[in-house]
Amino acid sequence: MVAGGICSRGKTELIIIHQVVKINGQYYRENILPVYFEFMQNKEFFPNQRIVTFLQDGALPHSAEQSLNLIKKDMPNINIWCKGIYPGNSCDFNVIEHIWNTLQESVFLEPGPTNRNELITRIKSTWDSLDVQYLCKLTESFPSRISEASAADGGHTSY
Repeated sequence: MVAGGICSRGKTELIIIHQVVKINGQYYRENILPVYFEFMQNKEFFPNQRIVTFLQDGALPHSAEQSLNLIKKDMPNINIWCKGIYPGNSCDFNVIEHIWNTLQESVFLEPGPTNRNELITRIKSTWDSLDVQYLCKLTESFPSRISEASAADGGHTSY
């Protein structure tokens, strides 16, 4: 299990969950959200807090009332898009889905990883190789993705 966040100016460190653990709301709030909060408070990445939109898919830890309340309390000036606002696992809307696809595809490149350590190394290497120009292009495409999906009445888009 991995977690990470992106914006047009950079990305968080990749969070690798090494132990077998249930990712519930409490784990998410205590171990993952603090990484995102620290990242979002960095003025180098987010010079204008008024234009930050925090996207989450519909995973239960993300949409738990306590998680959403914590986000609203700790980051009161950001927009939150989560379950019910948009289809969170859609590449049309959630740009990080493209990143997860890139990480997944990297696992199958030859020579393939033969053990857990090689797998983690491959995924971290792929994450680290994501350059700012790609992240910028991906995140800045968000408004046009929304417009195109709206024009298609939520149907298929070119993304």
